[in-house]
Amino acid sequence: MLDFVPNHMGLDHPWVEDHPDYFIAGTELDRARVPQNYTWVKRKQGDLILAYGRDPYFAGWLTRSSSITLTRPCERR
Repeated sequence: MLDFVPNHMGLDHPWVEDHPDYFIAGTELDRARVPQNYTWVKRKQGDLILAYGRDPYFAGWLTRSSSITLTRPCERR
């Protein structure tokens, strides 16, 4: 069985380091309000908070993935 989820990437994917702008970023306030939806990600170029991969109707549950933002044309290709 294949579970294809094109709008999530693993937290260890090279894009996290090279293209963090591809992901939904969070803030300390986001993480304080809904910690189940955000995580700190360690990077060589500086740590950042990213949203966990999740269904929009439920809390974050894909704790080894992060959601890709689909607001820019390059992510929608």
